[in-house]
Amino acid sequence: MNTRKLTLNGLIAAATLVVLYIGVMTKSKLSFLALASFGLSIPVLVSGIGMAALTIVAVDILSFLLIPNINYTIAFLPISFYPVVKSFAEGKKLHWVIKYGYFNLSMILIYLFAKTTLAEGIFISNNTVLAIVFLASQVVFYLYDYVFTQVVYYIVKRVRIGM
Repeated sequence: MNTRKLTLNGLIAAATLVVLYIGVMTKSKLSFLALASFGLSIPVLVSGIGMAALTIVAVDILSFLLIPNINYTIAFLPISFYPVVKSFAEGKKLHWVIKYGYFNLSMILIYLFAKTTLAEGIFISNNTVLAIVFLASQVVFYLYDYVFTQVVYYIVKRVRIGM
């Protein structure tokens, strides 16, 4: 492991934690979750999937220790690993199946975790509304993936990646 790459991964981890901390204090929490995940694409580009996964695990552990909102941190967990999943899936024939499979599995796990740990009354009990929320989240995920791809293209084109 190159020292420059390791240092860059550490700086990205610190910047990600700052973005998450700012996101906790704003009304635009989902935007800051997405922004934090965009930054985590840099370790994937610079160091590869293995070192990026270690950086993401470090960010996730530190976020549990430093971010005051545990629900926000739990919501960040699947988003934080999306750069690794996207990097793995891109170029494969069934890349959309892999990405949507990861997204939907993450949504189900977070929903089940939240349903068992939080108050029962805050969850959607109407199946029609639940289906609409599910379909809307699929569209939002498609848009997120598109923007994520554009951010990665910008990073590769504008920033010197080959260290």
